Amino acid sequence: MRSLLLSALLLSTSIGMTSCSNDKEVIHDKYEYIGLSTGEAANISSSIKEGENIQKLISQGNILSGSAEVDKSAIVVAIRRSLGSLRKLRVDSNNKYAVEQLIQQIELFNNTDTEVRDGDTIPLFFEKIGKIAFSIGARIGVDRGNTTSRAYFNDFIDDMREFTVHKEGGSWELSARNEDTMISSKGSGETWLISPTFNLDGAGLADLVITHQTRFEASRGRTLEADAANKTFQILVSTDYIKGDPNSEEVTWTSLNDKSVFPTSSLPSGRNNHTIESKFNLNDFINEDVVIAFKFKPVANLFNPYWSLYNFSLNTQKTFNSIVKREAPIDLFIENFAQDFGLFNSTKTQSWRHDGQRGNANVKVTDLKSAVLLSPRIKMKNAEEVKISIINQARELQSKRIKIQISSDYENGDMSLKTWKDVEFDIPKKDVFTNWESFFINLKLDQEDIEKPFVVRFFIDELKGASADEIWQIGSFEIQAKKGSIESLTKVENPFDSTAVAPIKIEESLEFKKVVNCGSKDITKIFDYEIKFNAHRCSEQAEGLNFVTTKTITKSSLTANGLKIKQSVLHGSDLKVKAAAIYLIPSSYSSVSEIEEVITDNPGVLKKFEIRNKEGNKDIKLEDIPFDDFRVVFAYKPFINDGSYTYFSWNIKGVDMGETK
Repeated sequence: MRSLLLSALLLSTSIGMTSCSNDKEVIHDKYEYIGLSTGEAANISSSIKEGENIQKLISQGNILSGSAEVDKSAIVVAIRRSLGSLRKLRVDSNNKYAVEQLIQQIELFNNTDTEVRDGDTIPLFFEKIGKIAFSIGARIGVDRGNTTSRAYFNDFIDDMREFTVHKEGGSWELSARNEDTMISSKGSGETWLISPTFNLDGAGLADLVITHQTRFEASRGRTLEADAANKTFQILVSTDYIKGDPNSEEVTWTSLNDKSVFPTSSLPSGRNNHTIESKFNLNDFINEDVVIAFKFKPVANLFNPYWSLYNFSLNTQKTFNSIVKREAPIDLFIENFAQDFGLFNSTKTQSWRHDGQRGNANVKVTDLKSAVLLSPRIKMKNAEEVKISIINQARELQSKRIKIQISSDYENGDMSLKTWKDVEFDIPKKDVFTNWESFFINLKLDQEDIEKPFVVRFFIDELKGASADEIWQIGSFEIQAKKGSIESLTKVENPFDSTAVAPIKIEESLEFKKVVNCGSKDITKIFDYEIKFNAHRCSEQAEGLNFVTTKTITKSSLTANGLKIKQSVLHGSDLKVKAAAIYLIPSSYSSVSEIEEVITDNPGVLKKFEIRNKEGNKDIKLEDIPFDDFRVVFAYKPFINDGSYTYFSWNIKGVDMGETK
């Protein structure tokens, strides 16, 4: 069918062209370029040279050698006839017939197979003659019909050109794959790739053609995958976006995804790498200023998605005299914790620690208030409208516990001696981030904050009722500004807070322990600052009591606040946690065998505190301690179900005795 269409176009464009065989014989004289603007004359001259060069390349077999014969023949004819028309316009700028023939050759080219072309040499030639034909045609009143020509094209070879990026947790970066250049989404958060503004006033017709590739994994049915893909990869048009935040309530976006960018039939289940050419009719936006955006926002049931844009072509019946890149923030600094903390530092590396799990490097903290992460000391120069963007991930974290502060007088050492103020930031409106949810934070810094060197610190505020399983991960820290630069970045050395309660070093405070081996793993693991009881589908069927005790504690040395057990109970259930308990045991029981015997056979002489599922820190009041001298015992007897231990994890970070007398 396509061969018949091209044959018909070749026949229709040949009518009245028999006299064109000697077009190349037109003599260059003083009457050439009369009636043409300087720009039109230059475009015609350069287009003739480019067309003649393409003819040589074709005759030498350097391009179109792998094309289907029908496509090659159509392109050869379209180039030859276009050169004839360009030479006629060179001596008569009012030659309507020559303009009509140019438009017909553009239409002929538009119907050839786009995948057989070698690079952008031939498309660029027809883009230039389209500008000539539509510019002169508009002036002398030539009917443009339904033909469009490439008015703007971007293949992202060297840079983004006039495109800009708005980051809400991810980014777009130039890359290459299999000799193809592209711009691809990066990260798991929301990010926008935004075109310049196109003025479609008098465009006649307009359409958008993009070649792009999507990648994601999903195991659901095709319909759900198509729906998830259309939510993750959104193509949008706005007639009122100027600059700034595209999510602003003042901006209206119209979705082009209704045009079935990702039809159900093209989405088999499982892993998908789709290279798609999509075409959109933009005639509804004629006579408007339009901006086209690619919004990447992964949904929960797509795993590891990305989006690559190979080329962007806006086809119209007009010429864009100039395309202006909008003002966009400058990237000044980014720390993505790829290998380690980078220029950041922490008061307690055992709680803020580098982590590369789930495919992304990050720094990670649990629920200890005294664990503070500090940015380098940042000194800016002539900076305006500074924005700090932070990509985060959290599990069981209460949003109200996230604390971010800034100081202009802190350099190193004791943080408590300097001034810190809370930084305002927007955060998703929810009480708790549940199972590894991603979210984005923009810090709002006042101009006075950035006129002096400053340090930003991050910590989890210790509030009543905190979950036992709270974790906060920071994946990247990025500084952008309207203008200016960073003069220096200095790592903070030896940070500490003299007012914070010092962490308890577990190994130094323990006395007795009994650890049962489960296959090749110990159920109880003891680290410098943490004890972990963990049994996960062990093969052993014999139950065994595990326990760890502190050294002797004297009740009279405690304050009225008693003891605070720093702990977290993870992945449990009300039934499973019955296997664990905290005991206070008189110091007279002074051997492993004696302690095991009294727990097993005579627990009534002990003071027992039960563990609850998802429990956080536990307070033991002074009046609930019945012994003058005692040890705290953390005991765990794995719960057995169907012959195997079920998954249960209990982490103890220490016993806080406050300020002892």
